[in-house]
Amino acid sequence: MLHEEVFQRLAVKHPEAVMVRATLEQALPPSLVDEVFERVASRQYTRKLLFSTLVRLLSLVVCRVRPSVHAAYQAMEGTLQVIAKSVYKKLQGTETTVAEALVSESARRMAAVVDEFDAPLPPLVPGYRTRILDGNHWASTEHRLQPLRTVGGGALPGLALVVYDAERGLIDRAYLHEDGHAQERELLVELLGDVQAGELWIADRNFATTVFMHQVHTSGSHFLVRRHKLNGRIRETSDWRHVAPGETGALDERSAECVDDFGTALPVRLIRVRLAKKTRDGGAGT
Repeated sequence: MLHEEVFQRLAVKHPEAVMVRATLEQALPPSLVDEVFERVASRQYTRKLLFSTLVRLLSLVVCRVRPSVHAAYQAMEGTLQVIAKSVYKKLQGTETTVAEALVSESARRMAAVVDEFDAPLPPLVPGYRTRILDGNHWASTEHRLQPLRTVGGGALPGLALVVYDAERGLIDRAYLHEDGHAQERELLVELLGDVQAGELWIADRNFATTVFMHQVHTSGSHFLVRRHKLNGRIRETSDWRHVAPGETGALDERSAECVDDFGTALPVRLIRVRLAKKTRDGGAGT
């Protein structure tokens, strides 16, 4: 659900914006946004300012129609029944679980549309439902406490861990943490409970932990992660052997085991790509 002004700007040069609007209205209609808020929020409640109105206001900032929340408030002031202070108070008090639920609910509705039209993307790996896992800190802002604005080690924005459904082209889950100094791995416990059998999880080296690899395997799923030198107890059990040439280099593999704290060894395969050309930073390309 986006503000009318967003679509008015798009529709002038891009009539397809009407289709985008229909899609977004289907994904996040005001009734759904308010229902999610009433169901999930534990610290806040609705009086005069509906949560759907707050989302509508923020859409002006997210889509860069207005440069700030205050500017968006001024643009909508005539339709709001609260003062700016109330808007900021509700924004500051919004729980991360509400945002997580909005992502899940909108993805569920859009997944139904993709499935109804039988329009999934070709699978990245035939036979698997691919999930791509990534984490990032929320965009930084200059509207921090004055003493911290010039300090590189100052308070960071929050942390987001997101799951991308590669076949449907949707971010279907988000795990949020208000502490920007938290590690991505701290959110893994919650995420691992949602892993389903028959999936292939692709992730960067920050997630190459023993717990992640063993739990994904236990769930009947598979993983493809970059190796981390310090994480994941990997014990090689064979020498490197050449598998096949590739478009950009040679592909090698070797057998190994990932050993957990209890001594349980999970058989894994290590893959190495020896690039024909060095990387942009001058690396050896392995």
